[in-house]
Amino acid sequence: MKIDTAIVIFSGHNERAVLSFCGFAKGVDLDIYIVANGSDDRIFLTDYSKNVILSREKDKLTLEDLLAFSTTVRQISNKERIFILPSTEYLNRFLLKNHVTLRSSNIEYGLCSEQIYNLISDKHSFGKLCATHGISTPHEFDDPPRFYPYVIKPRHYRNRTGMLDRPAIISNEDQADRYLCDLSLEEYYFQEFVEGRSIYLLYYFFREGNYRVYSQENLIQQSNGGSIILAKSGSYQYESIAKQFAGLFSSIGFHGLVMVEVRLNGDEFYMIEANPRLWGPSQLILDSGMDLFDAFARIMT
Repeated sequence: MKIDTAIVIFSGHNERAVLSFCGFAKGVDLDIYIVANGSDDRIFLTDYSKNVILSREKDKLTLEDLLAFSTTVRQISNKERIFILPSTEYLNRFLLKNHVTLRSSNIEYGLCSEQIYNLISDKHSFGKLCATHGISTPHEFDDPPRFYPYVIKPRHYRNRTGMLDRPAIISNEDQADRYLCDLSLEEYYFQEFVEGRSIYLLYYFFREGNYRVYSQENLIQQSNGGSIILAKSGSYQYESIAKQFAGLFSSIGFHGLVMVEVRLNGDEFYMIEANPRLWGPSQLILDSGMDLFDAFARIMT
């Protein structure tokens, strides 16, 4: 799959997904150029260290840096077109925020519009959108409920002070007191904790409206809603819930990669969250023969 595009990968975060895509790229002969996240980036411990062409100051990225990196990649690769792998939430929102400058500089990244991206990625807004499409979500509370466990989620990617936060499972009163004492509760919302099978619905939507969909069932997860560390491919893409989500994404004009986490409780599916970017356990895409990366790579040609 030789193409006249230099694919730039920012490593150092969402490492499993980045390595999975690097493996895919190697298998189909894509040209990748990695920008490491400081000298201690674990990419240097992998076979892809030879693809590292630059190293940025750890956990720092500015528009000026990105444009300079792209100039260097063009010089090294002798390719004019730059494609940045949309690998992390921070990077994706950074790219979308600077979309005018990047596109005028012939730098692409395969994401939908900023408005649609935020609508999906912000957990509260996506939950409301699901409700309008008849998709079940966990019961929601404005204030901390009087039972345990429950889940607390930030309404937006960043709070008013610019800090990032992530959902947390609150299991008892002591934990609630410790976790909630310093929070501005109006910036969060609360949901019941839904038991059941944890499932990912895995999509790629083309601009033309057609799509690919697969699924995985998650077997082992890190504590407190952390990363999935063991999963198997599933057949949930044939359930009606997969078509419901496909209709939802098509209705808002979404294109790109997206993973939707659902819980199957009894015979009902509940939406937990959606990530319109690469997801951690992406190696299963390759191991199970899913063609999601192949579909994604078409926009790089």
